[in-house]
Amino acid sequence: MLRKLLVLVMALAVGCVAFAQEGGEGGEVKEAPEKKKGKKGRKGKGGRKGRGARKPRFHSLTKLDPLYPRLSLTEEQVKKIEELEKKFVEDFEKLWTDAGEDVAKKKEAAGKFKEMLAALKASVAPLLTEDQKKKLEVGKAILTEVRTKSMEARKAAGKDRNKRKEAMKGIRKLHKEAMKQLDEKVGKHPGKPLEEKKGPKKKKPKKDKGGEGAGNAEVEVNEF
Repeated sequence: MLRKLLVLVMALAVGCVAFAQEGGEGGEVKEAPEKKKGKKGRKGKGGRKGRGARKPRFHSLTKLDPLYPRLSLTEEQVKKIEELEKKFVEDFEKLWTDAGEDVAKKKEAAGKFKEMLAALKASVAPLLTEDQKKKLEVGKAILTEVRTKSMEARKAAGKDRNKRKEAMKGIRKLHKEAMKQLDEKVGKHPGKPLEEKKGPKKKKPKKDKGGEGAGNAEVEVNEF
């Protein structure tokens, strides 16, 4: 009798387990909700997620700039320009370092880069001859036109993938034509200017050694 009772209890226990696994009365198996996977953002100051400030990168006017190397600069001119560039780099590095880990200050320093670059070029202007100044202005006009048309093409393409591909083909053609005009109207570039490079490879921003949240990835912002 005791054995029959024990068998009955075991049978009931197995039945209850099976019923629970099938999800209750409806026979529906209930699965635990799947956790949504989200992208992990980098933490900024104060633990907030977000991108840190990006450090602008300076390109030598006498070597990599799309215009200045075309002006047939003399050795004396190059030497004086490089001295001004050295001072520019030192001043900006100090500004960037003084910002420390503060993301807001880093962004402010990055924003001042263009102002400082404009001041550098203004100090270079008196070193140029009248003919070089004229050629520089012609070159600026050519680059301004191609960049304006490039922006218009990108805007017109919108988010459509095929249109964007076609737009990029047209933009590459515009750039080649611009380089040809610069060769003819301003002068040959002794090296390979940045404007002639195909789109730069995208790199993930590097963490700034100064602290978390203050990114140290560099951005090419050498404007003409």
